[in-house]
Amino acid sequence: MKKIVWLLKTQENGEYSSAVIFWYGILEQLGYEVIYYPYETYEPETFYQEMKEYKPDFIFHPCYDKMHTEFIKLREFTKIYVVQSDDDWRFDSYAKFYIPLVDGTISYQAEKQWYLDNGAIPEQIISAKWAFNPNTMMVDTPPEKDILLSHGGGLYGERETLIQEFTTKGYPVTIASNVQYGQLLNLWGRSKFSLCFTKSSQGNFRQKKGRIAEIGYHSVLVSEPFKGIEEYFEPGKEFIIFETINEAIEKIKYYELNPEEYDQMLNLSRKRIWETNTVFHQWDNIMSKIDYMYQNQDINKILDNYSKTI
Repeated sequence: MKKIVWLLKTQENGEYSSAVIFWYGILEQLGYEVIYYPYETYEPETFYQEMKEYKPDFIFHPCYDKMHTEFIKLREFTKIYVVQSDDDWRFDSYAKFYIPLVDGTISYQAEKQWYLDNGAIPEQIISAKWAFNPNTMMVDTPPEKDILLSHGGGLYGERETLIQEFTTKGYPVTIASNVQYGQLLNLWGRSKFSLCFTKSSQGNFRQKKGRIAEIGYHSVLVSEPFKGIEEYFEPGKEFIIFETINEAIEKIKYYELNPEEYDQMLNLSRKRIWETNTVFHQWDNIMSKIDYMYQNQDINKILDNYSKTI
């Protein structure tokens, strides 16, 4: 059995980190022995010696703030890939500098061409999609839907202004910000509709949001656009897309008045996730590109172990 080490933060703000929430428990079921090495205790020389002894086939590291030039030494005995989740807004100041240090990059946000223009070869760059992790993003018993409209997540940029506009126009938004992840799951589960704003924290462009992979399983997603959003859900069929608050409200009103169509949209969204966009689907694709001995797995068979809500 091949061996993988995740070098990641295991905890953030007193609970499991976002890296754990998105990627925990996947590669084990794709046929690998997996160790989660806490980045909180990372010390370069100690890690090097431990990995030299353990000899993993692959190391994956979600990038945080530091540049780890010492990673190049790990390539003496393993392959190391960095996972870049912010390489849209910090490509030039950060992400591109990892190109010569590692075997490859798993990129969630950047255009692949950016990496190629900076010296990477196509095989080094694997474009990834945010996806639903059944290990961490499900609830045992879906709660009653007693909230009409919600928003879970940060309130940076123009978000508070937009939320206030919904409220002023008669659609108050229930907010969960800086809360435990279980509270977010509960909020989305209780909500008929949940908002996703896609402006970056800098406010100068729209970006892919990991939330899109989470919300659509629990409630009807009401989202601003971003490039490639149709790769996740079909607008108007599997989620509500909007450019203005008035447009969002009109569409929410329609589905309030047509509950059968609401149920159909929610079920189609869940079905799309379950059939095409769990983290098992995504990492089955990723490993087929970086492990030449990997054999694609029967994802439907893996998912049969989970009690889905469809």
